Amino acid sequence: MDEKKADKLQSDLNISMMFLKAVEEVKAQEKERDRRMRAKAAETAKRNRKAAEVEAAYREYRRLNGYTAEEQEEARRELLETLKKCND
Repeated sequence: MDEKKADKLQSDLNISMMFLKAVEEVKAQEKERDRRMRAKAAETAKRNRKAAEVEAAYREYRRLNGYTAEEQEEARRELLETLKKCND
């Protein structure tokens, strides 16, 4: 094999190796991005579950204890203000 052919083959091999390395880097980046997205999704789901538990506990407390007269009056005022804004 002459030297030109060997150099050409070596050059082609180097180019192929660069492409393979780039593909591996992209795969690693995608894997890391997927891991981060899954971690964020898990954290969000955990926060949502916690918020739902707090809301359920509050509703249960309200169901058992009811609203005070002050709270009922405040809710009535807020409702009237909202209705007024909607009708304007």
